[in-house]
Amino acid sequence: MSTAAASGAGTTIGLLYSQDSPNLHGSRGLSRGLIFRQDGTLIASVTQEGLVRLKRQT
Repeated sequence: MSTAAASGAGTTIGLLYSQDSPNLHGSRGLSRGLIFRQDGTLIASVTQEGLVRLKRQT
């Protein structure tokens, strides 16, 4: 988990970013992130899928 500060209109708020990787199979993986306000309210979620392949030597 990490924290970040966001600001706008003269105010600063703290955010919490929680990340995990709930699925990894073969060469594919999924990463998920949740962003919370200081009061614990979920304000955003993000996901990213990745594909990894090794380059074959010729």
